[in-house]
Amino acid sequence: MKDDRWLETQFPFRLVPTNLDNVYTTEALPENFDLKNASDSDLVRRGLLLRRPKPEDSAAFKEIWNKICERGVRIATPQLRARPKIVRPAWRRRLMEQAGFNWCGGVEGHPRALFDGGWNSVYGALTLPYLSLPSGIAEASQTAGLSGWVGLGGWNWDGNNQLLQTILSFQLNQTPSGITTFFNLPGFQWWVPVPGNAAEQEQAAGGDVINPPPMNSGDLVFMFAGYVQAQDGSTWGSVFWLFVSDFEPGVTPLPFPIFNFLVPGPGGGPVSPTVEWIMENEAVTNNQPNTTVPVFSASAEAITPVTFIGTGGSDVASVYTPSPANGFAAMWSTLNGTISDVASVALSTNAVSITYTGP
Repeated sequence: MKDDRWLETQFPFRLVPTNLDNVYTTEALPENFDLKNASDSDLVRRGLLLRRPKPEDSAAFKEIWNKICERGVRIATPQLRARPKIVRPAWRRRLMEQAGFNWCGGVEGHPRALFDGGWNSVYGALTLPYLSLPSGIAEASQTAGLSGWVGLGGWNWDGNNQLLQTILSFQLNQTPSGITTFFNLPGFQWWVPVPGNAAEQEQAAGGDVINPPPMNSGDLVFMFAGYVQAQDGSTWGSVFWLFVSDFEPGVTPLPFPIFNFLVPGPGGGPVSPTVEWIMENEAVTNNQPNTTVPVFSASAEAITPVTFIGTGGSDVASVYTPSPANGFAAMWSTLNGTISDVASVALSTNAVSITYTGP
């Protein structure tokens, strides 16, 4: 753990220890903090790396931002659970190769990745999907698992790449008697190459938020992953979730909660050759028995696309801005590279839409 002097001097904002070693959050915001009129430098001084709407953004995203400004935000006090530090094979995918195996969504490579260029942040807002089990599932205990995340790196793993992910897991559990439970879990992971073994990767940092706010299908969560540098030159990972949910009638609306974390990096430069906006098939990732890809939709009435909106990021040289329209669609696929017919992907300037097309 860093001492108080270090925490107060290395960033424009002060870091606050959490219940996990080497995972920090930021100080509470003043009660009178005016998000709508705050300057970009005001936000940075508070550790808020929020993304304001751009002229080309959709009306829906601009409406969400206005809603956030009206109600305000608050830094939530986290309770974290460490993820197991595991080693796994490094999945190798060529840039522009559509087969994503367990990933489905949008990927964009940096135009100067071969010349030391790279991305240093990525973000997007995702509506929590409605989930159900596909027709024809056997009468047995079943788990339908997906996760939505934004990430830096990891697509074209070459032994030097890293992968920093801000994740929201979606789980639907159903018993033979028909009892169904649905839950979401925010988490983060930082994967790095195993020293001396480019064929494997290890988790250098990772944790789950075990006290997330109440969330329902249809609520929106803004996610961010980025690299920031301390005054001493060290690279840190920054991740946050901003939960935008409508409260029940009669409940006094509170500022929207942000879980905001910084973790020291394992080494290497603060750049990434790719950015991603992904829905991940957790059944494949975790080799889970009795687990299937659920039917997913942004609507309870019909199957509609689940969409990352307000997407973007930043370039280490402040020259380029990532846009899904300049990238390519990653598709779920089999081990032999055959594209799955369970989902389709559409990319636009500031959005990635994923539509369930399975049985």
